[in-house]
This record gives sequence, C-alpha cells and structure tokens, in this order.
Amino acid sequence: MIRITLLYMIVLFFCGYAFKDWYKSLCVLIALMAVVEHPDMPKTILGIQGLNLWNLLLIFVVMGFLGKKGEEKLKWDMSKFLTLLLWTCMGFVLVGFYRLITDLSVVNNYQLFVGREALSTMDVISERFINTFKFMAPAVLVFYGCNNSEERMRLTMGAILIVYFLIAIQVIKAMPVMAIASGSGDKLTRLSLKIMNKEVGFHRVDVSMMLAGGSWAIFSARMLMPSKTKALFIWFASFIAFFGQALTGGRTGYGTWGVIGLVMGIFRCQPWRVKRRLVVRSRRRPLAAYP
Repeated sequence: MIRITLLYMIVLFFCGYAFKDWYKSLCVLIALMAVVEHPDMPKTILGIQGLNLWNLLLIFVVMGFLGKKGEEKLKWDMSKFLTLLLWTCMGFVLVGFYRLITDLSVVNNYQLFVGREALSTMDVISERFINTFKFMAPAVLVFYGCNNSEERMRLTMGAILIVYFLIAIQVIKAMPVMAIASGSGDKLTRLSLKIMNKEVGFHRVDVSMMLAGGSWAIFSARMLMPSKTKALFIWFASFIAFFGQALTGGRTGYGTWGVIGLVMGIFRCQPWRVKRRLVVRSRRRPLAAYP
C-alpha cells in the first residue's frame, strides 16, 4: 500500500512538472515502463477503463510538449526514408487491427480453446489498437526533444537503462536465486514460466530477450562515467541485469546475449584496422630493410 501511494505521488508530481520541463517528465514516463505490467500496478483510476497512472502521465507530457514546442522551436527533421518506414509500420498495424476486429469470432474460438477469456470489442480496441500506438508516443517525443541536446540525450539513455535494471530487480526478487544452481534447465524453465507472468507481468522469453541487450547496454555505459566510483556502479548494474536474465531460463535470450557480446568484441578489437595499419606500414618501409 505504501509503495502504491508513493507511486501515485511521484506520477502526480511529474504530471504538474511536465508543464515546466516536459522532457524530464518524459524520462520518468519511460522509466515507468519497467513496472507498467506489474500485477500491483493500478490498472484503472476511479474505475475508468484505460485511465491508469502511465496513461495519465503520458497525457500531461504530451500537453507539456505541445505547450513548449513553439518556444523550444522543435521540428520533425527525420529523413524521408525513416519517415516512410515509420508510416509503413503504422500501416501494418492498422491492417492487422482491421483483420482482427472484423474476424473476432475466430480469435475468440481459439481463446476459449486454450482456456482463456474471450475478447470483447473494447478489449481489442484498447489493447491491440490504442496501446500499440500509445507505446510509440514516447519514441516520437524523444526524437523531437532529444535533437541537438547532449543533456537530454544522457537523460534519455539513463531512463532506458533504468528500465532494464528495474526489470532485472523484479526478476531477481520474484525468482528463487538458488533455482539457477540446480543445474536443471527444464526445471528453471518451468519455474520461470509459472512465476514471471504472475509476479513480474512479462513473459520469461520476452524478459530474457530484453535483458540480453540491456545488460550489454548498461555495461557499455561505463565509458561515459566521469569517475571510477560511478563506473563501478555501472559494472554492478550490468551484472544485476545479466543475473536477472539468467534466472528467466530463456535460451533464445542466452544465445542473443552471446551474439551481442561477440559483435561488441569484434568491434572492440577491430581486426580490420590492425590489418590495414600493417599493410600501410609495410608499404612505407623500403624493401632494402627486409633481409
């Protein structure tokens, strides 16, 4: 009860603060994505469907953005190609939603067959249409506000990394730590499948994939830390994200983590640059110098 009250206070504070600095409120909105699916997260406010704390803060952030857009001279300068890709993505979403809403009976037959509740028209509109575009809004606002601002770029990066860290904390809190020491991958998989949806709100496979990149992203941020103490904290946060992923039992995420690490290692070593330097030096060195 105390943490829910504290969450309400934080959200309400940043709702008001959005009119002063909408971008910092946006970063808080991004960080809240880590707990938006948590079972304890209030799903409605005053019984109004679709009105929850995350949506409420999003509304105020958008209002703050619209109020400051002219003052900050914000403009949409994304390249035509990327803009086309964005509109194409939205087009696929609209086509998929249209096919779903016009043939809902088939989907509900499957829902009932697997033991789930049938979907109502309002559920489909809220979850499959509004929410799909709702979660795209922060990305669009980041593009508007983060342009040519190093401070905002750092705030955004910090907010995104906090999302991974908080998700990992939730996993570690929910999962028995000794489950990974049992040595049985199947047992860990069954246990995480049973616990994750109930205690964290995300599927174990999704969490494993998110933390696969998240742990490496946090690890890479150590280079931006101004002091060794802060860099040490980043090492610790990276380990927390890695350990949280290990507890999910998501094998695909494990493989993704390894591939990302391999690619980062290749770019770190840069063997092609080493080879290029050797070629340049050999060309500069006179033939008489070789025995």
